[in-house]
Amino acid sequence: MDNIPFNDDNQILLTDLEKYVIEQKGTERPFTGEYTDHFEKGTYVCEKSYPYFD
Repeated sequence: MDNIPFNDDNQILLTDLEKYVIEQKGTERPFTGEYTDHFEKGTYVCEKSYPYFD
């Protein structure tokens, strides 16, 4: 968790997109994302380095 930015009150700092996804269940439109046709094997992690699945 070394790469997670915190403010002076120890609150995690989120981008506007991260807030939208977390607070409003926002997501991109289906089949429009960067990885729609990506099929390589490996461990996939979120931007904060937590694994999604492998």
